[in-house]
Amino acid sequence: MCHSPSSAARAASIACRLPAAIALAGVAAFAYNPPVDTAGPLTVQLQRPAVGAYGAGGYADLSRPDVPCVVPVNLQNASGEPLSGTVRIAVIDR
Repeated sequence: MCHSPSSAARAASIACRLPAAIALAGVAAFAYNPPVDTAGPLTVQLQRPAVGAYGAGGYADLSRPDVPCVVPVNLQNASGEPLSGTVRIAVIDR
């Protein structure tokens, strides 16, 4: 005959695992994966928009339209040749 664990044992097991599950979910919720795109040897990565000189004022509140913010952009050239061009950022939804 097979014995299943008592409901008290199941509840205790769940109670022990619940804080770890909540902690892992919280970490994932606050993770930020910056937008990245690659074209040929060029990879462009946008960082979180910030306010102030070099982002010293913290992250930008994007719910306020027409407020200037700093958007750090990382450019990576995977070729041995120099690249030239222009970086332009535009708002696509208002």
